[in-house]
Amino acid sequence: RRYLASYGPATQQDLAHWAGVSQAIAQRWLTSLGDAVVEIYVDSRPMLLLADDIGQLEDPSEVDAHWVRLLGKYDPLLLAHKYKDWIIDPTDSAKVWRSGGRVEAVVLVDGQIAGTWRYRRKTHAIDVTIGMFRAPSAWTGDQLDNEARRVANHFDLEVGEIAVTSEETL
Repeated sequence: RRYLASYGPATQQDLAHWAGVSQAIAQRWLTSLGDAVVEIYVDSRPMLLLADDIGQLEDPSEVDAHWVRLLGKYDPLLLAHKYKDWIIDPTDSAKVWRSGGRVEAVVLVDGQIAGTWRYRRKTHAIDVTIGMFRAPSAWTGDQLDNEARRVANHFDLEVGEIAVTSEETL
């Protein structure tokens, strides 16, 4: 129940992956919830959601179509689902989920992972380097600048250098 409340909609495979249990155990857990779990379709893919959360689903016509966010390393969004093809082009996956279990900080553009980012903290400022997988639009570039400023504000530091670069240089 807690998993679906935090990460739903999700699949049985996602739950098993997140909890580190077999498919059979995940199925038993979901079955034990009975009518508290409903099946919905996300992009024609069946997924599970707590019945109480259906009212919280947003009408796609009311969602702001364009947004950018910087998520930190090991963000729960990056770890909670077994299959990530709904959030990243599979050709870019190895840039986020690295060898040795490392998970990079990511750039989300309109709900899709579009790059990775890092920061370097100095005495009174913070430098932010963003590596995009593809060239960003002018609007996205402006939003990346705003997000880098939010990171600096989080640390209560001034903004140093903000660099948007190719992935290879990160």
